[in-house]
Amino acid sequence: MSLSSAALAQSAAQDNRSREVGPVIVSPPAPRQAPAVSPGTQKQRAARRAAGRNRGAPAVAVPATQAPSGPVQTPLNTAAVTDVGSRLGITAREMPATVEVISQQTMQELGIRTTTDVAKAAVGVTGGDAPGAPAIFSMRGFSGDQISTLYNGIPIGPSTMTGRPMDVAGLQQVEIIKGPDSLVAGLGATGGAINYVNKAPHTGPIVNDAFTSYDSFNGYRAGYGSGGSTLINGLDYRFDISHFNNKGFIDDTYSKLSNVSGQLNYRVNENLKIWGATEYRQDNDRFYWGTPLVPANAPGIVPTYGVVSGLWSNYYLGGGTPVPVTIDARTDHELQRARQSQRRQRALAAQRLSMGHHQQHLAEKPGLWL
Repeated sequence: MSLSSAALAQSAAQDNRSREVGPVIVSPPAPRQAPAVSPGTQKQRAARRAAGRNRGAPAVAVPATQAPSGPVQTPLNTAAVTDVGSRLGITAREMPATVEVISQQTMQELGIRTTTDVAKAAVGVTGGDAPGAPAIFSMRGFSGDQISTLYNGIPIGPSTMTGRPMDVAGLQQVEIIKGPDSLVAGLGATGGAINYVNKAPHTGPIVNDAFTSYDSFNGYRAGYGSGGSTLINGLDYRFDISHFNNKGFIDDTYSKLSNVSGQLNYRVNENLKIWGATEYRQDNDRFYWGTPLVPANAPGIVPTYGVVSGLWSNYYLGGGTPVPVTIDARTDHELQRARQSQRRQRALAAQRLSMGHHQQHLAEKPGLWL
């Protein structure tokens, strides 16, 4: 048994040695010698190569282009730092959200005059002046209270409560974030948020700018702005004033916007800056919400001016009993002036009556003479 076991072990060792692969030795290739070519053959080959090149298209010298030194301007303006979506001071390109920045230069190029018209420069955003809620926006299927409004990065509430038509002359840019932004814009920013950024003071020479315009509807727009460093070291200022009187093509429709704003920045040191700002805005608008069709025999004070009459009932279920109602036209300027004069006369008569009653009351008291 021992001899057979030794024989089996010896045969197994031989099988393993036969299966092993020997070492692989890689040697460098032998240098290839170029074939001997006579000088005449070399000249013939060079002539054939030159003839083949000449049969192709003529070579044109292309000037070398230099790389642009500054950032390339794009319509998306993704290199701007915004206050919506993040407080980290990062650009719109670095932000994981859809942010669109409309600069003052873009507004001037597109002829944007009011904040409602800013929607024309944004993708997927619409704006309008609804009754009781002017300058509201709609995006991603949301509108009204679902879109928050910010002013210089400060949330001021839903657009239905805080949105007002404003002239964009005093704005540096308008930032629009599309999508939920309640973390930064506050409660209610389900559909997005809009941030209005004012023109801020800058350090450097004083820069003045002014503009004026006039249209065929007798509307006009004018503004003036100034900003820069003052004679006091570290004190910068910015001042803007503008007025916009827009008259529509419908009678008695207009939009009057006035704006006065100012800001001072004082740099105490590199780590501390004190600033103060004040602003006054006023809007007086009369929008066009449609012209009703009125029959020629409609009753009223001045039927030829479009007095509306008919039956009215509320919009609830059941409606109630319709009652007759008459609404005077907005274009009846003479009637409006007559009513204003009547109100003034009534106010003066009430003042005289109150003064006479006061004098009579003093006369009735003992020890007092008039």
